[in-house]
Amino acid sequence: MGATFSVNDPHYVSYPREIAEQEYRNSEERARPSKNGLPKYDMPDNISDLERLETQHYLMRYLWQSNFEAPVDEVLKSSDAKVLDVGCGHGTWIFELAQEYPNAQFTGIDTESFLPKREASDNVNFLEHDLLHGLPFSDNTFDFVHMRFLTQYISEKTWEDVIVKELVRVAKPGGWIEIVEFDYPHYSAGPKTRKFTKAAMEFLASKGFNGLLSLKLPSFLKATDQVDEIRKHDKSIALGKWAGKVGEFAIQDMALLVTELRGELSSFMNISEAEYDQLLESYKEEVEKYRTFFKTHRFFTQKKDASKLEK
Repeated sequence: MGATFSVNDPHYVSYPREIAEQEYRNSEERARPSKNGLPKYDMPDNISDLERLETQHYLMRYLWQSNFEAPVDEVLKSSDAKVLDVGCGHGTWIFELAQEYPNAQFTGIDTESFLPKREASDNVNFLEHDLLHGLPFSDNTFDFVHMRFLTQYISEKTWEDVIVKELVRVAKPGGWIEIVEFDYPHYSAGPKTRKFTKAAMEFLASKGFNGLLSLKLPSFLKATDQVDEIRKHDKSIALGKWAGKVGEFAIQDMALLVTELRGELSSFMNISEAEYDQLLESYKEEVEKYRTFFKTHRFFTQKKDASKLEK
């Protein structure tokens, strides 16, 4: 099954500004405000000292006002709760939750180049492993399995044939699986932005990756025949200073991502790296003019209990 993409996708329609702003305002509603009416989580004052993966964590935590969507809060307070973060990166998500839930045991897994260098606490363990070869854990091990932002690292076929099946396999019956992803296409996009994101989507597709994996994940999960209802929540992230601090941080993060792709993507587009840099600057200007944003998704589902799995 190859990745599919159409330039006629409605994601590429340039929304009127008022619609774009309303989409963003809807996304900005605070899901979990504190008792004084302020957000539970705020953004850092600046990100100049943060790496891109850390910036992503703080953006998502602020946007969703939580670190996860699955109803596992009470489970994580248990002394025998086990949590797995697949593709943990520098471990920012794990370190934060390990402090909030000191009774739970957290395991992060990723390749060596991404794993954190700092010392872990007693309830945190990190393991170097190539995810493409499956997960090195026994069946029914974890109460909560979490995975975020690996669209650009894993082919659609591997997601379907290996990754999703493995996430479900290592979850305990009654345990929860949560996958967080974003869509590469932009809403309310200007012409240079549409050119940029179209090229990025086609480049991903040429490598077997799918920049709209969110459309496929529910069917991949359902195909395991081991999970109950698959729930999906969506939120938009605005790009640019027009949306305040979060938009400014978001465009910096996205600019870093496309900068990392400069060599391969400029070659794919048959343009020089200097032309690519000019296109990137136009992109950053257009997100302000058109009030551009993109969408993120949280999928979460519960593995069937033992009685259902036996049927």
